[in-house]
Amino acid sequence: MPWIGLREGRLHKKFDEDASEYIYGRRAQEQRELFDAHIWMHKAHVVMLAEQGSIPMGQAAEILGALKEIASEDVKLDPRLGDVYTNTERHLIGMIGEVAGAMHTGRSRNDLSATGARMLTRVKLEAVIEAALKLQRTLIAKAQAHLETIMPGYTHLQHAQPITFAHWAMAYSDFLAHDIQRLEDTLKRTNLNTLGAAALAGTGHRIDRHRTADLLGFDGILENSLQCVASRDYLLEAVFGLTLMMGTLNRIHEDIFIWTTDEFGMVELDDAFSGTSSIMPQKKNPLLQETVRGRTAHQIGRITAALTVFKDLPMGHNFDTYEANILLDDSVTELLESLRITDRVVDTLKINAKRMEENLGSAYITATELADVMVREAGIPFRAAHQIVGSLVRKAIAEGLKLSEVPLEMIKQITGDIRGTELDLTEESLRAATDPRTNVERRNSTGGPAPIEVERMAEDRQKKVENAEKRRTDRLTGYEKAHQRLEKAIDDLLN
Repeated sequence: MPWIGLREGRLHKKFDEDASEYIYGRRAQEQRELFDAHIWMHKAHVVMLAEQGSIPMGQAAEILGALKEIASEDVKLDPRLGDVYTNTERHLIGMIGEVAGAMHTGRSRNDLSATGARMLTRVKLEAVIEAALKLQRTLIAKAQAHLETIMPGYTHLQHAQPITFAHWAMAYSDFLAHDIQRLEDTLKRTNLNTLGAAALAGTGHRIDRHRTADLLGFDGILENSLQCVASRDYLLEAVFGLTLMMGTLNRIHEDIFIWTTDEFGMVELDDAFSGTSSIMPQKKNPLLQETVRGRTAHQIGRITAALTVFKDLPMGHNFDTYEANILLDDSVTELLESLRITDRVVDTLKINAKRMEENLGSAYITATELADVMVREAGIPFRAAHQIVGSLVRKAIAEGLKLSEVPLEMIKQITGDIRGTELDLTEESLRAATDPRTNVERRNSTGGPAPIEVERMAEDRQKKVENAEKRRTDRLTGYEKAHQRLEKAIDDLLN
């Protein structure tokens, strides 16, 4: 049986080997990953064609029988033939002859590649979501273990107000939750069937795109056939969402990087995740944190490249878009590695609670609460209280006093100088206002660092993680049930 190929009709030369390698070489890994999706699509399309009477039932049975036998290791991906589809079609023709070509009725490589990319993207995003949810659980567990561990909160990397380590961990858990939600939302526009759009104008054969959507586990169809082969907006969404998630990880590691320094000394990396020096034997270097920062630069480059791929593209199918597939694949690989290593770093991170609390006393971090107490207990407008406490801090610094050490008379004198009035504030109120732990406990408004509020948030977030895990399980179950429906339809047709 002579090979019935794509080039023999219009073209009279074999594809140049260098040209083939240039186009398809970098896509080799993607093509191997697409094999299972292609077999799934072939089966669903042939079942649908047979049900619609667009190909004879006998031909469909012969093709489906061959597709049930074929395995990825059976098909050698010859780059001179281009993509996985052409190589698979050649293999099938070698198995059952030219009848194998009937499976291409009513479709094109354009809609095949568009649909396969969507199927592969959903698998990749589900893997990232799984790893991100695991890191979320680790952050929540770390928070629950450190509800009472008070530490400085920072703005502009300067002491701002007291918080807890739990409050910090929960903040990053919530960042991750938003990152995950973005990917889940991207899945809504990813998981749409484009099979049946053919090259761009649909087909004159009888087809049922909703049927293939059901057999392939899609939530619906992307309707316009031209949009089907031209759109890769979901890839841009995915790469952008992954870039934001990488940014979240970068910030986690940047905080850890700073806090491991001798000047801060608030956390210590586990030895298994630390480096050392070839000359300075005392060093414990945060190499992972520096690497994440470097990898984040790569990811920012990918989103820039992905956006540029789609600049000035004419409507229709363009080979440029395959570059976005590679950018997505690299992004997913980067994120999965980074999520998994971050999870282990956070899980094993040693928290120096004593040093954290010591650091609170070295600055004037309770100044805001002192101003608030003056508002609540002395009836002074906040802006005036802000000025009084600011002046108090300046005087305390000049006299070498901590805020917790300033005498009540000093603040009363400053209040008189600024407002010309007496300050009705007790010694007890002053000392409570300048105590960091009291500061934290009083910040019990929604989302605040008070242990009772962070504990509530942690319990709430645990439930939300469980809900997100269930949504993911339901999606995976949906894909699997679609595959089972397909296999049943094949068995019914063959029997």
